[in-house]
Amino acid sequence: MSCKCSPLVPHTASPHYFVVMEDFRSAGQEAIVHPEHDRAEIIRRLKTRDYKDVAFIHEIVDGSLRDVTLELIGEARGLVFA
Repeated sequence: MSCKCSPLVPHTASPHYFVVMEDFRSAGQEAIVHPEHDRAEIIRRLKTRDYKDVAFIHEIVDGSLRDVTLELIGEARGLVFA
């Protein structure tokens, strides 16, 4: 038996979003998730210090998690990692 995708069924895009965890020390931590914020927006917010005391930044794509903390903070600060 073979299976083919029906052209009538719309393809749903897999979710792609970033999770920014801010650490408020004794006040606790807060995860910030805005699915509409792309990589450029996260970097912009890091540059303007909208995101302070970042514990980590995770990128979620196709159900997989990738830690992009150093990558995005470095890019926001103009650093290049070899």
